[in-house]
Amino acid sequence: MNRLRQASLLSVVAAVLLSVTCAHPSLAADRRGSRPAQAGFSLRPPFNGTYRLTALFDHRYPNYALDGEITAYTGESVPNGSPHYYQGHSGVDWSMPVGTRILAAADGVVEVAYRTRNPDGADGPYGVIVVLRHSNNYRTLYAHLLTHTVQVGSFVSAGQVIGLSGNTGRSSGPHLHFGVYLGPCWDETRKRIYELNATDPFGWRGSYPDPLLAKPGGPRHMASCLWRSYDEDSVSCADTIVEDGGQGFSAAMEWRISDRGHGSHMHYHTITTTNKVTATWLATTTLGGAYKVYAFIPSRLATARQATYRILTANGWVQRTVNQQEHSDVWVPLGTYWLQPRQALVTLSANTGEPPASQRWVAADAIKFRSYLVFIPIITCCDGSSDLTEEANRPEP
Repeated sequence: MNRLRQASLLSVVAAVLLSVTCAHPSLAADRRGSRPAQAGFSLRPPFNGTYRLTALFDHRYPNYALDGEITAYTGESVPNGSPHYYQGHSGVDWSMPVGTRILAAADGVVEVAYRTRNPDGADGPYGVIVVLRHSNNYRTLYAHLLTHTVQVGSFVSAGQVIGLSGNTGRSSGPHLHFGVYLGPCWDETRKRIYELNATDPFGWRGSYPDPLLAKPGGPRHMASCLWRSYDEDSVSCADTIVEDGGQGFSAAMEWRISDRGHGSHMHYHTITTTNKVTATWLATTTLGGAYKVYAFIPSRLATARQATYRILTANGWVQRTVNQQEHSDVWVPLGTYWLQPRQALVTLSANTGEPPASQRWVAADAIKFRSYLVFIPIITCCDGSSDLTEEANRPEP
């Protein structure tokens, strides 16, 4: 087939697929790389946009017991406080300004809209909360709110505003605590949440059985990833995240550490003129294929204007330069590439080419690899444009 006929055929295929994806957003999301939730029930993020994740769910166990460590959904167990934050946590926390709109994660009925109180009249641990009852007996909890905007018994649709984020209850700073439960989670007699039915919306990816299968009390189960996984969502079942300071991360030379990053952990270093100060992220659980690669840029201690990330693709190394100073607590896309199996690798040097006298900081935070089940470079958005670079094509045979 000559190149002219080949181009014509691609144009026809593109037009057909483009019309389908634009007419059906859910299909478009699937084609752009999403993975459906695993339990016949899915959740959208409880907010629009991107916020800094500060604490994950503890699989051993989500009962706030003090055992000195946290086991994340990846199977990695780390000491309490680093990098997935604190032991016994029964949900997921995102840091966000007071007054951020909180959205229903799925269609449901308002079961609780209440300001929890202690016997002495002070705010209870979760402060102002909303609990929604969904299909398949799931519940979702939205806690530490400034206020709720729904009434008990009312039906809400996924994406509907149900309250505003706050800092009520036992809270160390403005954030949303989001919990998911397999069954009831509200103790009407004591007017408080109990954690026996807690599960992790990120699922379980460990190489050994989920500790929730042996959890004392409540349903023993292996957590399923529940995110609906649209490509525009900040969380997805298609994501593999390598946290700085976690499994798969290494840093050469002396980097400083702060709790202001994704997962309450980040590395940072002053700009240097040596290539010895580097950070490396390696995910060995990824499959081969198309991946969109992201770097999380924190709001603090990230002022380098020429931070250069190197990504190992199936066709060799590519570089992407990011002005970190322009971003604040967001995932910044570095491009979409064809990666080899178990070799999702990104590096960053503190030598950005900027003068050290500028006294800027290079931040090395989390890296995310988002897999694409169907790879159609020409269909990435409904205006006909593509964010895929030349290097994103399949490797040469």
